[in-house]
Amino acid sequence: MLSGENKQLLATALAALRSGDAGCWNALAPLSQLSADGTDITVDFTTEQTLGSPLIIARSSGAMRWPDGLTPRQREVALAVGQGLSNKQIGQRLGITPATVKDHVGALLAVAGCSSRAEFIAAHHAPMIRA
Repeated sequence: MLSGENKQLLATALAALRSGDAGCWNALAPLSQLSADGTDITVDFTTEQTLGSPLIIARSSGAMRWPDGLTPRQREVALAVGQGLSNKQIGQRLGITPATVKDHVGALLAVAGCSSRAEFIAAHHAPMIRA
């Protein structure tokens, strides 16, 4: 979870991005400070046409909250699920079959007490924040 000061820096960066082309430059200082404080920052400008603004993803280092009881392979699968990969894509990345991925996804959802990938992502990955 981001601290109050880091939330303010994020709000400043978001306001700068909303202000137009020059705002991108104005967003650099607060985003740089967030990064220096140990927050992983991703700014996705490809969302601008679809959403009307860039997307900022801010994740505190160590913000990934793993449910207790996941195996190392399930953690790898969980990361890939969080990246929005399909079972086929996860299987290709990890060198396992999509059916095996499906088994791992089912097991990690059960351990996490989630009924869907979306619920798992919402509970265990950093939120996406739209500018």
